[in-house]
Amino acid sequence: MVNIKEYRIVMPLTLDEYERGQLYTTAEYSKQETGGGEGVEILKNEPYTDHPEMGNGQYTYKIYRLASKVPGWVRALVPSTALELHEEAWNGFPRIRTVLTNKYLGDRFKIQLDSYHAEGVNTLDNALNLPAEVLKKREIVHLDICTDKIDPKDYAAEHDPTKVKSVKTGRGPLAAGWANGHDPIMTVYKVFSCEFRVPGLQDRVENYVHKTNRNLILIFHRKLFCYLDKYFHMTMDDIRAHEERTQIELAESLRAAAEAKAAGMRRARAPLRAAVGAGDHAHAARRASPAGCRGRARRGGGQGEQEKVARPLASLLSSVSSPAAHAQRWRWTCILDAATALFLFCRHHAARRDVHEHDWIASLLYKRTIATRIECHYSVVGIDR
Repeated sequence: MVNIKEYRIVMPLTLDEYERGQLYTTAEYSKQETGGGEGVEILKNEPYTDHPEMGNGQYTYKIYRLASKVPGWVRALVPSTALELHEEAWNGFPRIRTVLTNKYLGDRFKIQLDSYHAEGVNTLDNALNLPAEVLKKREIVHLDICTDKIDPKDYAAEHDPTKVKSVKTGRGPLAAGWANGHDPIMTVYKVFSCEFRVPGLQDRVENYVHKTNRNLILIFHRKLFCYLDKYFHMTMDDIRAHEERTQIELAESLRAAAEAKAAGMRRARAPLRAAVGAGDHAHAARRASPAGCRGRARRGGGQGEQEKVARPLASLLSSVSSPAAHAQRWRWTCILDAATALFLFCRHHAARRDVHEHDWIASLLYKRTIATRIECHYSVVGIDR
């Protein structure tokens, strides 16, 4: 069952101020959340026309990279695409629609946020024209940017409406009951639905998303009021120019982080390649020596398989020395690699009679497989040496 909540937020702004402020705050929020290769990537920001429900307005397409927002064990188990949210938004103010999806989960996951903005305080009972069956499921939640609490880790005095005063408008600081008789005043209506169709996790995940979304909506609107002096005299053309600059800054930040990560991965893989190369040369030298030839003839080309595979494996694993900050993750990484390599060795050793003179090819392939798996874990963990 899809949970549907309608958030109502009263704001001390005009509709025109809110329209410009919402765009300005979104751009600032994107910059604050982007860094270290994560955050917001803006792929499209362009006008649209003749949308069947949203009319004309501005279309945006963004990708949110959220790897640092989830526990480390989750990052180790799922691909990178599972930690990205793709956002499409149609801003036909006073109505806005935002849809979030995840390519890894496909149609099993979807978040939709429909917003409507109107003057006055809670003057509309069904601002988004929801059908009767949806109205039965709807839960109305009133949010107050002054008195409702946010997560303590997200608190900042400069974004607290009870401490900030607008110099240009004289509004604020806000106190309990501020909406009584305040002019200007408006209400934001946001209908939020979350669908996560994974058996055993649906209710838990949907409840978590709703709890997180409430906190994000409250933080966003507290900032929107506190930024009032920054966008008060900006025109819509100024806002669009600000968005373009923000898009360029975000792209440069993500590109620089990707280049730094790639350089770190190259440095991290160097010891592994050296270890594999040393193992290959040593193995070739042993096989070319007279003792090696006599030994292969006596053993039928097979005894010594453990030395050929296990010794390079030990060399490879010993080269993976983990920095203190990543000790926990590397411990599990090495355990997984060792278990996989042991399985490959045992399977090959059991079937070695079918390999005979070509066992050295299998040994080389196994060493390369082990090295590749460890290199893949470097990519997952993203260690810089």
